[in-house]
Amino acid sequence: MQKTAQLYLSILVPAMTLSWIFFKYYYPFADFFSDSYTYIQAAADHDSISYRPIGYSLFLRLLHALSASDTFLVTVQYALVQSACLLLFFYLRRYGGLTGWAQWLVAVFLVLDPLVYYISNYVSSDALFLALSLCWLTLLLELVRRPTWRALILQWIVLALIFYTRYVALFYPLAAALTFLMIRRSILFKVAAISGSIAVVAAGVFYTRQVTISQTGVPIFSAFSGWQMANNALHIYPWLPPDTTGMPSSTDNELVRDVSQYFEQPAISRAAPAATTAYMWEESSPLHRYFNDYRRRHSHDSGHLSYFIAWNRIAPVFTQFGYGLLRRHPIAFGRL
Repeated sequence: MQKTAQLYLSILVPAMTLSWIFFKYYYPFADFFSDSYTYIQAAADHDSISYRPIGYSLFLRLLHALSASDTFLVTVQYALVQSACLLLFFYLRRYGGLTGWAQWLVAVFLVLDPLVYYISNYVSSDALFLALSLCWLTLLLELVRRPTWRALILQWIVLALIFYTRYVALFYPLAAALTFLMIRRSILFKVAAISGSIAVVAAGVFYTRQVTISQTGVPIFSAFSGWQMANNALHIYPWLPPDTTGMPSSTDNELVRDVSQYFEQPAISRAAPAATTAYMWEESSPLHRYFNDYRRRHSHDSGHLSYFIAWNRIAPVFTQFGYGLLRRHPIAFGRL
């Protein structure tokens, strides 16, 4: 078994290395997109919160202390993803009952899968999130096979790292709970495992919310989710007129007014409906029209209001607006 593992490593590691060198020969620069610059800016400013989870920005700061090269960054990302893949591969090979041909099929896939190369080459949290999630999955499998406190604590640590990389980790304790119910340990161990996983995420939510309150004055965990909810809700407007139900103040009704004016434009009303996140980013969208008006109004009242603080402060209005529309018009939303 040990000799076979060494054989795999002696073949896979050089193959992965040569494949990455070949890839970088044709793609010598890292790929950047809009999210990349928010991560970089948060890292450069040593921010404790940002538009997205702060973990990847901390990762950038750590690697930048070693090298400012973008090639170094994406190479480390590639190494992390492939190391996590190999960790899961060797675990399944040893305990998952993979046959000989299946082992080689998975091994070849690990080397040739193009998504790993492209994901690793982006200045984005995707590669780090993928590597951590694969490690977390391996730990869950180990907990099913041999439930120990050591493996459980490691699972909590990795879960915390995933949370600060991507907030999709909010749903990870549910998957972990289903796993813990299958393990052969005492009820006390299972309860501790489930409650501990929930506590890790809850503590992250509480801490992030407190930092957001202290820096922006807004009692909210994720402003991004408020913008996302409003963006999603705007997809109902090809199917019904603007809805002002449940908007508690004139300030909130200003958002409905901006939405109405936007969808009254002939070019917009004739456009074929399509799922998009453009309402969150395009300056012409009603969300940004409301945002710009809010920032201009409050900057006039109390001095300059930064983009980031204003972006957070209007998120509760967007959350209420989005949830309200989706709750009242689920069928219209589903028609898209």
